[in-house]
Amino acid sequence: MKKFIPTLVIMLFCSTLMAQTVTVVLSQNKCKSNKISELRKMMEENGAPILNDLVEQGKLINWGVLTHAWGDEHNWNVFYVAESHSKFLEAWDEFITRVMENDPDANEKIGDICWEHKDSIYTQIMGGNMNESDE
Repeated sequence: MKKFIPTLVIMLFCSTLMAQTVTVVLSQNKCKSNKISELRKMMEENGAPILNDLVEQGKLINWGVLTHAWGDEHNWNVFYVAESHSKFLEAWDEFITRVMENDPDANEKIGDICWEHKDSIYTQIMGGNMNESDE
């Protein structure tokens, strides 16, 4: 069941991209619940402006943060949608470079809050109403 939920979430976020094959990366983190507001602030101040810029430049299709009060202990989850795995890696390299330029201690700060991390990379090939024609 735990493996099914991330896949379901990703498919829901990609349903508007039904005519495309895209790459979706889900970065799941186990973080101190009482420090989620600090992660949110770091994302708002440093991460989000860069990610939004990457979307505006067409290097990413979309991104978002998923938090929860119900489910497993992965409580800070970030997803990224790109045209392909290689396009994601290019965007990721730029994102990390710019984050570290803005805040060289970003990795250490996150490491103090989150103790476990895993990434999943998916290729989305279906979503939305696949029975509708393009006519």
